[in-house]
Amino acid sequence: MRNPQETAEQLAQHDINVVMVNRVGDHNGVMNDTAADFEDGNSRTLFFEINRLGDIYRRMNILHKIGIRPSTLILAAHSAPGQFIVSDIRDADLKHSDIATTAGRNLVRVVTESSAIEPGETGYALHGMRGMARLVEDYMQSSRAIDDAPEDIDRKKILFQACYAASEVESQDIDDTGVKFVMGMDSVVSGLGKDLAANGAQSKVDIYGAPGGIQLHKSERGVRYSGQPASFGEGRQPLHAVRIRLEDGSVTQENVDEIVLHKKVA
Repeated sequence: MRNPQETAEQLAQHDINVVMVNRVGDHNGVMNDTAADFEDGNSRTLFFEINRLGDIYRRMNILHKIGIRPSTLILAAHSAPGQFIVSDIRDADLKHSDIATTAGRNLVRVVTESSAIEPGETGYALHGMRGMARLVEDYMQSSRAIDDAPEDIDRKKILFQACYAASEVESQDIDDTGVKFVMGMDSVVSGLGKDLAANGAQSKVDIYGAPGGIQLHKSERGVRYSGQPASFGEGRQPLHAVRIRLEDGSVTQENVDEIVLHKKVA
């Protein structure tokens, strides 16, 4: 294995991509091409397997300790509207799923304690996840536009290769009297952006997700999503990405056709 310090020194010459893939939770093979989709030939992309939500923070902490700080973090897993799900389905008797949801912390706690979720499932509230704010602020580095696109200079990117990451749902919680209420409409990506802002993140951050079921495809300068009507392969229609932009404490949202990850090839 290459010396970690040598690897860090080599990667310091680049804008770094870190891809975290939940391959052991991939029930239909949609993530088989994830490595090819994000490898751009510049020897700057690191790949990690995750099977718990906590693996994301643990992997980034290890990289931080040896001086590796990516400008782009890619999270690949199966998901549902309002939920980002990291699972391990290899053994039917031991399978588990960690579910990060847009629901409030009180509701997640009550549902978990009441055993209303399936065996092996663990719920986590996206709201108030201070670890994500620290991950973005301390464990990532703003793009220097060495390999990234010029328009991404001084920005950080989080990209979800996950169905429905930008699909909005009613975010609910429970008050102190036990009454359920609606906090608003949120998606995984918009909720993350709002939470980073609420936790005082100072970085300029772009968060990308899809507003439906997706496949991911390599494009001229990065990747793009496709959606129905076909399940796989030919016949799928282009699907825009939703970009949540955090800058100067404010959060905005817009649609983009392509998620730009690198400079235009000459």
